[in-house]
Amino acid sequence: MSKRLEAKITCPSCGNQFDFTLYRTIWGEYPENRELVMSNKINVATCPRCNKQTKLPFPFMYTNAERQFAVWWEPEFDAQIGKDSEGYVQMMGPGNYLAAAPRIKDWNEFKQTIIKFESGELKAKPAVISQDE
Repeated sequence: MSKRLEAKITCPSCGNQFDFTLYRTIWGEYPENRELVMSNKINVATCPRCNKQTKLPFPFMYTNAERQFAVWWEPEFDAQIGKDSEGYVQMMGPGNYLAAAPRIKDWNEFKQTIIKFESGELKAKPAVISQDE
C-alpha cells in the first residue's frame, strides 16, 4: 500500500497555509499511481486561495513489487531514507530491491530510471523474506 503523510503547506506565492497529503511511497504497479508520477502530478499542491500549483520537494519511493524494483526521488538529502533502507535489510535481507533502491536527485532522471527498470534495461535484486531462527 502506498504510504501517505499529512502536512501543513505554506504557499510560496501568497503565504496561505493549508493541509495537504504527501506520498512517501507509491506503488507503481497500479496504472493510476504510475500516471501520477509520469505526468508530474505526484506531491503537487494547489493553493486553495490563489490556485498556484507547487511541486513539493518531498522525497518518496516508487516501488513495483511485481517487477521487483524501487527508486527513491531525493531532491535534497534525507537521512530517513538510510534508516528505511536498514529496516528493509532487517525485514528482507541485504541487497533486496527495497534496500538497494537507487537515490535520484533529478526528477527527469528519476522517471527515466523507472522506465529503465520497467523495460528490463536495469535489474534489481529480488526481495527475500529473512527467516529468524
